[in-house]
Amino acid sequence: MLAATDSMMTRGKRFFLSRTTILTLIVLVLAAVTVGALVPQAFITEKPQLDTWHSSHPALAPLAELLGLFHIYTTPGFALLLLLVSISLGLSTFEQGKSAWRRTFTAPSPTDAVGTYQLSLTTAAGILRKNGYRQLSATSHRFVKHPWGYWGAFSLHLGMLVCIAASLLITVTQQRGSIDLLQDETHLPGAPWLSEEMGLLAGTLILPESIRFDRLRLSYSRDSVSSVESDIFFGNDPATGAAAKTAINAPLYRNGLTIYQGNEYGQSFLVAIDPQSSTQPPVAYSIRFPARLVEAGYNEFKMPGDTRLLQVKYFPFAKGKPLKHEEMPLTLRLVENGRESARLTLRQGESGMLGGKEVRLLEVRDWTRLIFVRLYGIEGVFAGFLLIVLGAALIYCLPPREAWLEENEGKIRFSWRSARFAKLYREELEILTDSMEKER
Repeated sequence: MLAATDSMMTRGKRFFLSRTTILTLIVLVLAAVTVGALVPQAFITEKPQLDTWHSSHPALAPLAELLGLFHIYTTPGFALLLLLVSISLGLSTFEQGKSAWRRTFTAPSPTDAVGTYQLSLTTAAGILRKNGYRQLSATSHRFVKHPWGYWGAFSLHLGMLVCIAASLLITVTQQRGSIDLLQDETHLPGAPWLSEEMGLLAGTLILPESIRFDRLRLSYSRDSVSSVESDIFFGNDPATGAAAKTAINAPLYRNGLTIYQGNEYGQSFLVAIDPQSSTQPPVAYSIRFPARLVEAGYNEFKMPGDTRLLQVKYFPFAKGKPLKHEEMPLTLRLVENGRESARLTLRQGESGMLGGKEVRLLEVRDWTRLIFVRLYGIEGVFAGFLLIVLGAALIYCLPPREAWLEENEGKIRFSWRSARFAKLYREELEILTDSMEKER
């Protein structure tokens, strides 16, 4: 029974260490990442864009939905793939560590000697030490320059293992949630998200404290927005709460969460349809800020109690200057069968008739999208990349050079070898042999 278990473990080890297995796993990971780049991921893609992709790929969309390609990084298949890669890299890293240890301390001496010199062992050893060679064992006359270069492949494999293992941890534990908040609106802990994504072992992301959106700050450059920043407030009590800011390319870190400013922001228009009716609450029509300041922001909705399409637009700028909220004109168009049936333009506080109903623009507010992310393991990814860079540096910049001294009948037999790029270090070998020649 024990022999059968050992045999099975040996076969499994060979399988995970085989070149075919490693290359196959690497190709599968690259294929998954490529698919994730080509197929829009649901959490970071707006619904209109997802709908456009579905309509543009009617044959592929059902298959992509079935295979979970719209959230590929949180699927069981991707997690299993990372686990298999981690096992393969773990075994490979262990073998590389054993090999590096063996080459550092127990490497055999070469059969070919560079030369034989009439000098003492102490003198020859002094020449090697003067040129940066170190004797790694008191029982062996083997000297090595840059012995840590033996560990380059180990560091490279360990870095890849740490990266993949950290990515696996992120895949199964990550929590993401996004919300659209109106100015002065508060998102409470446990409230539903606009969009949510979680790892296989993670639950719903619940904020540790409430968050309120206070103000949207935009900076302009030429004819477009150059920076976006949101003022937010954590907590309910002004005395104990905390004000903070998050901006595009400048996320906020708080209580283990990373809070990103989304690319979606603009103005929201609070509209009362038939304001005399107590049964119809006001409707907020949120419109994205236009890409260029000379353009208008657009969106489409359905007016409550009406099957016709409602198209809305507004201009946040006039004559090259930003308008105040109360100055922004909101244009509403009712469209039926592709043709406009009614149009109305309002500013804050104004009212008018649209499609037989009274419409009043009550208030204009800023709105913004905030993205909350909790990840465990991202530090491991950075540590892994550091180990990969270190390993590459050790392999290509610090290859070990080995020297052996053998004393026989009052003479020293000198042997030398470079682990890599021997031709590049011929001059170093010549310096060593010239020094030994002079000491004869």
